[in-house]
Amino acid sequence: MFKLFLLEYLAKAIKHKIIPARLKTQLEDIIRKLKTYDQVAYRVLGRIVNAETATPLDKVEVKVYEGQASSPTATDTTNPAGAFGFYYMGTRNLPTQPRTFRVEMNVPGQKLPFGQEIEV
Repeated sequence: MFKLFLLEYLAKAIKHKIIPARLKTQLEDIIRKLKTYDQVAYRVLGRIVNAETATPLDKVEVKVYEGQASSPTATDTTNPAGAFGFYYMGTRNLPTQPRTFRVEMNVPGQKLPFGQEIEV
């Protein structure tokens, strides 16, 4: 909605010669840059352990998906302490709505649950 509103007003500004016509081909890029303005990286850290023994799981491949995305937002491999992490971009002031990520884990030769959701 914001994008359509902004495109409409930028197009009017070009039509009325308020801004140069050469910007017409750059409108999509301008909007993309505005969306990322004042964004910062947030880091999420997690730890994977054996549910029965609480022993950290080393070398677990972790794929992180935001919401229902079909391709991973991030990938990492746990260290000997079972730790992994990933970054995501967000506004400088944390949003009031939590972000939902789905974590898939893969260890060769072991069957682990995947699709575990976390909110940050």
